[in-house]
This record gives sequence, structure tokens and C-alpha cells, in this order.
Amino acid sequence: MLTEENQRMIAHEISMLCEQERDNPNLKRLQRLLKENSKQKTNLLESLKVGKASATAVNYVLARLTSWKKRRQNWKNKQQLRKIATMDLVKSI
Repeated sequence: MLTEENQRMIAHEISMLCEQERDNPNLKRLQRLLKENSKQKTNLLESLKVGKASATAVNYVLARLTSWKKRRQNWKNKQQLRKIATMDLVKSI
């Protein structure tokens, strides 16, 4: 039966699960990688602005930027999936 005591217990368990998900080391790792990725991209673009880059260097940088963009999107997708899974878990309880 859904008594007031059971409601408190369920609310507490949901709160604990959400807190655990927020403290997930993998999620923190993905957030750190996204931040690093953005910083590296900015650094590369700034280095191209400052110096005269050869065609080979420009091609290398463009290839790296494309690779980082794909990885960044992949990490963002993983973060979204984790958030959705957490919301589904909470809804099912």
C-alpha cells in the first residue's frame, strides 16, 4: 500500500539514485573530455591565425578538427543517453 511512509521511502530512494548518477565518474570523464576537446580546438585555430601554415599543416589541422567534432558529438550523445536512462528509471519507480 502507498502509505505516507512508503512515499517518503520511495522519494528518498529516487533522490539517492539521482545523486549517484550525478556523481558518476564516467559522466564526469565525458564532461572533462568535452572541455579538453574545445580547448585543443581553440588552440589549434589560434596557432593557425598566428603563423604561416603549410598546406600539409592545414590539412592535418582540418583532419584533427573533423575527428574531434565527431568524438565530441559521440560524447554528447552518450551524455544524453545517460540522462534519458536516469529519467526513465525515475519514471518507472
